[in-house]
Amino acid sequence: MNFTKYQHENCKVIIDARWARFSCDLKVCMPIQKLRAIILSQNGKIYIPIQDTPHFNFIDNLVKGREDEKSLLVYKNYLLMHKDIINRESRVNDTKKLINELKKEEQKIYIVINKNGLIVDGVHRCCFLKSIGRKEIWCYVKK
Repeated sequence: MNFTKYQHENCKVIIDARWARFSCDLKVCMPIQKLRAIILSQNGKIYIPIQDTPHFNFIDNLVKGREDEKSLLVYKNYLLMHKDIINRESRVNDTKKLINELKKEEQKIYIVINKNGLIVDGVHRCCFLKSIGRKEIWCYVKK
C-alpha cells in the first residue's frame, strides 16, 4: 500500500501489545474505510472492512448504550474460533471495560497495521473509533 498519499511521519518505535511486540518505522493517518481486519472464519483467515467484523456491531451497541443479544451472540460465537480464549464471558467483560477506557482516551488511540493495511493489533479500538464517527485513525506500520 502506498502510504505517502496520507499524512505520515517516519518513526522508530516498538509497540508492546502484551501478546506481541511490533517494530514500526512509519506512522500514518489512515481512513478507517481503507483498513481491513484479519478475521478467523470457518474457511480460515479473511480480510474484511471494520464494519463487517463480528466485533463492530457488539462494540457499536456498547458505545450507544444498547443491550443487543444478537450482536453479543455473534461476537461470542466468533470467540469460539480462537482456541486460546477459554472464557468467553471474561473476554466480553474485558471488551466492555476497554470501551469505557477508550471513551476517556479517544485522542490517544492508535493501531498497528502491516504494509498492506491489514490490522495486526487494534481491531477493537478501530471499531470503537468508527462507532463514534471518526473517519481516520493513526496507524503504526510494522516492519
